Amino acid sequence: MILSIALVVVLQLFSGSMKSLKISNDYERGIFHAKEKMESVLLSKRLAPGEFSGDFGDGYQWRIDISAGEKITDRDTPTPVTLFNIIVSVAWQRLGRDRNYRLKTQTLAVWSDHGPSFN
Repeated sequence: MILSIALVVVLQLFSGSMKSLKISNDYERGIFHAKEKMESVLLSKRLAPGEFSGDFGDGYQWRIDISAGEKITDRDTPTPVTLFNIIVSVAWQRLGRDRNYRLKTQTLAVWSDHGPSFN
């Protein structure tokens, strides 16, 4: 009897740790995707404000929100640059719950009238 109770407890602990491992792996993948999209934005030399979204094809969706702040002009800078606020969000669903991860940053870039492509 004691052995069967101990076995049930051990199996429940094992099941809980496997669930936690799966959730951790999901967040790790979400973080990887968010960093990948953020790097693609930061590597762009020209940015434009807007909302961009798409799907990674593995159950994760992405959204990029770019808003323009102040334009910065300087006598030494031939082209004025703009301060951009960038938010990258990655969302997915696991175990019946919506999950998400978000990165935020600011960068200086040249304003572009043509929106960037992050697909």
